[in-house]
Amino acid sequence: MALPLLNYKPTTQNHRVASFGKADEDEDTPYIYRLEDAATPDDMQQVIWAGYRQVFSEHQILKFNRHLALESQLKNRAITVRDFVRGLAKSERFYSQVVEVNDNYRLVEICLKRFWAIALQPG
Repeated sequence: MALPLLNYKPTTQNHRVASFGKADEDEDTPYIYRLEDAATPDDMQQVIWAGYRQVFSEHQILKFNRHLALESQLKNRAITVRDFVRGLAKSERFYSQVVEVNDNYRLVEICLKRFWAIALQPG
């Protein structure tokens, strides 16, 4: 037996919304840090700390976690931001604070959260 056709046009709960328009300005949209946008030393320092925040979680950003050789190469534009983050991820400090203390499932989850956006960036 076939179902009869509806006599009215189906609607959804969103039929009252004419348009979604632009995203809210107070929405948390991530800022993309680029080496090309760093014109001043303060801008460069922001790029460096953004790299540390990306690789290490907020509670692990301490002065002894800093890698001055990588920072120097980034400031001299000898490496890209991606190479800087890669160097932090390959460091002994990251291994001891993240890799050794987590099981495999948690480690994969952490790495996907912290490195997936960087892997998608061009260059």
